Amino acid sequence: MPTARTGTVAFAYRARVYVIAGQRDATFLGSSEAFDTSSAKWSTLPPAPLGRTFTSTNAAAVGPTLYLVGGNARGYCTDRVDAFDVTRSAWAVLPSAPVARCHAASVVADGRVYVLGGWNTSSTVHYTQVDVFDPGTVRWHAGDPLPEPRGAMAAGVIDGVIYLVGGWTPGTDASATVVAYDPHAHRWARRASMPTARSVAAAALVGRRLYVIGGITYHAGTATLLDTVESYDPATDSWRTEPALPVPIAYASAAVIGRTIYVLGGQLRSDGLGATSSVFALTVPP
Repeated sequence: MPTARTGTVAFAYRARVYVIAGQRDATFLGSSEAFDTSSAKWSTLPPAPLGRTFTSTNAAAVGPTLYLVGGNARGYCTDRVDAFDVTRSAWAVLPSAPVARCHAASVVADGRVYVLGGWNTSSTVHYTQVDVFDPGTVRWHAGDPLPEPRGAMAAGVIDGVIYLVGGWTPGTDASATVVAYDPHAHRWARRASMPTARSVAAAALVGRRLYVIGGITYHAGTATLLDTVESYDPATDSWRTEPALPVPIAYASAAVIGRTIYVLGGQLRSDGLGATSSVFALTVPP
């Protein structure tokens, strides 16, 4: 990438991968860039109105519009919501989220943006709160709360069901638990745990499999960056090991075009420094 960054947001639309916001050392970034996979070239986009960083899945896109909700803005959690329309290459400010939070996951199910869990600025409040934004009415409403507080988790939506994987739960630095939420049944359920406990991992969907990539795990209080990649199949409620990353990376983001996963940025050190501009790609066979 032209800019080294960690805690960024990445999403794909048609043949382009978009990378937005994040952090480089002590600098919070609003800068945005796009990678054209057909020409293998990067271009610069209009910057996000507020520079901020994220620690979980936040690529909540409905068609060509990305919704950027909350995040860490220069050391504080924000309730700000911005939308980026890639067809017009333009930003818009939307109604604020009901609560300011960092480390929340944002995904799209049934055309609505779900914002799940996370912490407040001082980490004194760990949320089970779920807020739902309807782009059609431009309104927020309350969703069914999480079974337990959770932040910095990987997330994905398969057949309309939201899966939350790993992350931080109270009393743990890195979790292996998996929960699934069916918005139509308004029901949470526990699923098979991930083989490797981790937080701040990237997530990607290829077909009906959820890939969890990199992140941080802990042993005796010591943080270890991971190159481990594992994927989940909801049809069999089972996990399998995938080809590892070339290097251990945490706080990266991922986007998918076709059957190719692009892993973008992240950090190469456990102390929050060492933002990278690396891009890795894994093409998954049918």
